Amino acid sequence: MTAQERATAWRHAEHEAACDVLEPWEHGTVVRATRYPTYWDLNAVRVERDPGMEAAELAAVADEHLAGARHRRVDVEILEVGQALRPAFEASRRAMASPIACHPSYLRAWTMDSAAPPGSA
Repeated sequence: MTAQERATAWRHAEHEAACDVLEPWEHGTVVRATRYPTYWDLNAVRVERDPGMEAAELAAVADEHLAGARHRRVDVEILEVGQALRPAFEASRRAMASPIACHPSYLRAWTMDSAAPPGSA
């Protein structure tokens, strides 16, 4: 098992243990811990397969599936896809991106809160 496969398995096991919602979507899984809506790590849209989508489209998926949470988080598990999306996520005034601590093959992107920033629209 590669380091990336171990990191992915660890992350999925964490979600399975702590989240009460594990909902498949076309390109991965939406994970929610409804008891802990402010825990970013436990409320996210996981991108497990190349979605062929732009960052803005993934943000819209997160808006839909994480409605009610103050944050939006997208975890991209495919290194090449994450690297391609990184510039758009970093350019977004609503989002920031950084590698996940357990393995650099992840792109973790999220908004600070669900409201658009001042001056945007």
